[in-house]
Amino acid sequence: MMLRPRSLLRPSIARRLLLSLLLASALVWAAIYGLGHGMVYAEETGSFDREMLALARSIDRLASAAAGDEARFAAALEGLDARIQSDTELLNYPVGFLGFQVRDTQGRRLARGGTGPDALADGPDGYADQGGAQPHRVYRQHSADGRYRIEVTQSHDSRRLNFDSVMVSSEGLLQPLLVAFPLVLLPVWLSVHTGLRPLRQLSRELALRPPGHLQPLSVSAPHAELAPVVHELNATLARLRELLQRERNFLADAAHELRTPLAVIGAQRDVLQHSGSAPERQEAAERLGVGIERAGRLVGQLLTLARLDAGMQHESVPVDLADIARDCLAAHAGPAATRDIVLAYLGPDHLPTQGPLQVFESITDNLIGNAIRHGHPGGRVELQLGCQAGRIQLEVRDDGPGIAPPWREAVFERFVRAPGSGASGSGLGLAVVRSAARRIEATVDLSAGIGGQGAAFRVQWVPPPESPPPPPPPRTGR
Repeated sequence: MMLRPRSLLRPSIARRLLLSLLLASALVWAAIYGLGHGMVYAEETGSFDREMLALARSIDRLASAAAGDEARFAAALEGLDARIQSDTELLNYPVGFLGFQVRDTQGRRLARGGTGPDALADGPDGYADQGGAQPHRVYRQHSADGRYRIEVTQSHDSRRLNFDSVMVSSEGLLQPLLVAFPLVLLPVWLSVHTGLRPLRQLSRELALRPPGHLQPLSVSAPHAELAPVVHELNATLARLRELLQRERNFLADAAHELRTPLAVIGAQRDVLQHSGSAPERQEAAERLGVGIERAGRLVGQLLTLARLDAGMQHESVPVDLADIARDCLAAHAGPAATRDIVLAYLGPDHLPTQGPLQVFESITDNLIGNAIRHGHPGGRVELQLGCQAGRIQLEVRDDGPGIAPPWREAVFERFVRAPGSGASGSGLGLAVVRSAARRIEATVDLSAGIGGQGAAFRVQWVPPPESPPPPPPPRTGR
């Protein structure tokens, strides 16, 4: 079938997507190349200059270790030269990538290593570029004892060859990108071409629905493939826009919060693999455990919050809130003992009611954990449970730094932590509490804590009619 010229000029999602993918690939490659070039060629802070500085410092340390014994120093430099030659062959470095010369105070050359130029012009300490038949960059410094002048060189050609071998050679990054592009482009084109056909069929089906069911919006110059779908689906998309944006924000925040514990886990794994002593491995293992625990807690809170926000039904069963409170306090006894915090339960021996067990546990667990994390060492956390005016009240309070009044509403939002809290956490605990409270039509109030210090979170709700009668007045205990 022949394409008409006017059809080629009409906007097309398939064509635009393919061109955008091509342009994005070129821009990504250009950005990678530019960013990499800046990182490795930057003055003093670039990778190349840092390699020269590291070699000069290694020679300086060898000079200090020799303690004036030139024969010993020369032997050490021979070993360093052998190491450079070995690395050059093993890592396929270009000729001239690293070289050094060491001179005494009279300018007499004592040693030379690597593949640098034979003769160097004199110059001050620091970095400098020098021309000639083989343009190169040189770094000069004196040894700590002032006995030697250290000069480290890298040729400009070797720098370029080393950088290009990674970025544009067939063995570097370019080949995988060139191979991957057509493999990505073809499925995208096929998916767009075949995927728009059901959308047109869906549009015809939606047009048969009763009038008023959808509120169509006028769209100027729609794309050829989606013009009928846009006409029928705009109203539905408008109703979903707020929900989708909220979910996108949630996923973005969740990904951001997960990066830190995952980075800690990765770093400590590397330490475990490469550490040479048992104390280092033990310390890395402990940090790894902390990272895993934090990631696990965050994932658990995310799953809980997702289930609560999704409105998943939880079975209503007979529960004893006093048992739940004591069990949660016992579960947090370890973290509390670590910070020398006293946990206290103030309430009746039993408080039976009817409701979703998981919701009660989420509220209690997150409030206690939040109070322990934000309370001060050696402080106190109290959980008070009881009934008043036909409403069940669960209150958790501490004597920590508290939450400033302007932040007492914001802290219930996802990933929000009050300034100056100083405690680690994901910022999800109180969001879980509020979401869980909505499931039982409860209110959550925040006020001052023990003795006017710290924070007190009070959750109140009316028990369902099938709940047992309230217990006698609460007693205090620890």
